[in-house]
Amino acid sequence: PFLRRYVCEFGRPLDADQMHAAGQFLLGKHDFRCFESHFPNKATSVRTIQELTVQRTSVWPVWGAESLQSGNASESLPEEFITVDIVADGFLYNMVRAITGTLMEVGVGRWSPEDVQTILTSMDRSQAGATAPACGLYLVQVDYEV
Repeated sequence: PFLRRYVCEFGRPLDADQMHAAGQFLLGKHDFRCFESHFPNKATSVRTIQELTVQRTSVWPVWGAESLQSGNASESLPEEFITVDIVADGFLYNMVRAITGTLMEVGVGRWSPEDVQTILTSMDRSQAGATAPACGLYLVQVDYEV
């Protein structure tokens, strides 16, 4: 129950390596309109992703394992998590969630990593995966250029 508010439970095995490989097609400067939902950006939907990593970890990805020990001891904790970390010069509305939903499609084997490149160049939101739930989404750091 504790984790329900803080992670997105998927219920199916995900191939983190395939998800990571797919994410590498998103690196660089692109028009990300296929990963924007509801409110198209009128100025520009071009953004630059500097880093995108998908990895499997056995440690609570946000606060560390020790913070879970202070919670309800009877709760069974997942043996591992999959984290998707994205560093960019800016994000469109629901961009990270749409990218994550698309990578999850790759993770279950529905799409290949190369399909993500096709989706990106299509610039068509209906070609990308569903918008992943907001639970589990964390803003970790904001850097400002001076």
